[in-house]
Amino acid sequence: MGFNMRELEKIIKTIEIMKNKAKYISTFFTVMFLASFVSTGSSQWSTSGTIEYTMGKVGIGTDQPSKELEIKGGIIKINGPTSDGGPMLMFKADPNSNYSADWAIECVPPSQGHPGLNIWKPFGSPNWNNNYLFLAESGNVGVHTNSPTASLTVNGQLLVGDPSIVTSLPAGCRLYVQDGILAERIKVALTSSTNWSWPDYVFQPGYQLKNLKDVEEYINTNNHLPDVPSSSEIKESGIDIGEMNAKLLSKVEELTLYVIQLRKDIDSLKSSSKNH
Repeated sequence: MGFNMRELEKIIKTIEIMKNKAKYISTFFTVMFLASFVSTGSSQWSTSGTIEYTMGKVGIGTDQPSKELEIKGGIIKINGPTSDGGPMLMFKADPNSNYSADWAIECVPPSQGHPGLNIWKPFGSPNWNNNYLFLAESGNVGVHTNSPTASLTVNGQLLVGDPSIVTSLPAGCRLYVQDGILAERIKVALTSSTNWSWPDYVFQPGYQLKNLKDVEEYINTNNHLPDVPSSSEIKESGIDIGEMNAKLLSKVEELTLYVIQLRKDIDSLKSSSKNH
């Protein structure tokens, strides 16, 4: 029995092609398996759309998918709880890393106490933690918190500006705004954690008003009022608006006491001159 060399070459070429594409075979059967669940009633296949597989790409509603999975004119729906909580998507940059994913998006169910959409970093990934960004059922957005109480709640420090210029925020500062703030009104609250008090104490009995001569000597030596920060201190640490207003008011109140005392001294001099 003879061999047709051309037919034999075709067979060999076909075998080579199948070897090169063997890696897609398992994916093909996986797609077929998943597609068998897209059903209504007793039918295994939905008649409302098409699933196409070509060159390692899956298309739903299109026979020319340009990516590994392309859906045309459809909606992706993921529901039901998982072993880790609600339904979620995971993203992994390096498939060879020894953790499950770099980022994940979870639809947190009400059973967990704070329902919403949670963007988080799974255990073991760099800087892994929960609630990097959280969209609550109320529509409020939380950064590093799953219980935002305002339209935007940031549990940490917040920079409004260019991070290449403002490279670090000072300790004790929650908000840093580069270039300034424009506001119609600013209100400073006096709370239990405030490290200054409103200067009603200046008018309390027993308050020790500094001698004006001592005040003059202090000004001549330091070039600023007592108990008021110097220009170098302001340049280094800035100004606490509430504290500075309290200090300025205390100086106004002390000035008022000096004027009252001056009036008394003038009245005393007038009385003495009349008696002479």
